[in-house]
Amino acid sequence: MSDIAARLVSVVFSIGTVLVTFELARTLYGRRLAYVAALGVALSGYAVMLGRIALLDSTLTFFCTLALLAFAKWVRTGTRAWFLCFAATLSLTIRRR
Repeated sequence: MSDIAARLVSVVFSIGTVLVTFELARTLYGRRLAYVAALGVALSGYAVMLGRIALLDSTLTFFCTLALLAFAKWVRTGTRAWFLCFAATLSLTIRRR
C-alpha cells in the first residue's frame, strides 16, 4: 500500500491554509500585508512539515484558519451566512480524543 493519497490530503490542506491566511490578512489589513502573511505561513517550518506528513494537523489548522476568516467576515459584514460558516468550520476544527 502507498501513502501517497494520505500525503496528498495533507498537501492540499496545507496549501489551502496559505490561501485562507492570505484572504484573512487581506480582509483585516490589506493586500500588501496579506502577501507577507501568506509568505510567512508558506515558508514556516511547521507548515512545511505538516504538508509532508500524513496527519490530521494540517486539516485542523486549515479549518481553524477558515473559522477565523469567517468570523472576521461576519464581523465586517454582519451577514448570517458568514456566521453559519464560522459555526460550521469551528465545529469541524474541534475533535474528540
